[in-house]
Amino acid sequence: MHAVSYLDCMHADTEPVHGTEGPADDQIAYKVPHAARVLDLSERQMWDLVGKGEIDSFKIGTSRRISRAALVAYIERHRDAA
Repeated sequence: MHAVSYLDCMHADTEPVHGTEGPADDQIAYKVPHAARVLDLSERQMWDLVGKGEIDSFKIGTSRRISRAALVAYIERHRDAA
């Protein structure tokens, strides 16, 4: 049996990730509310994870962003720990 990687789930050629709208999500970075929807978390939970440094983020101007790679890394760390 082949386990589906989270990288596969977030690849631009796949179906949309739960919580996203429209065609497959090919963004490489998200504002915090969108990143929360991608992981099916509340916005508050996502801000807490960012604040604790569990999910890497960066700023563009005054807007906090989270890369797709940071979301995948967070998922992979938690999947490996399970």
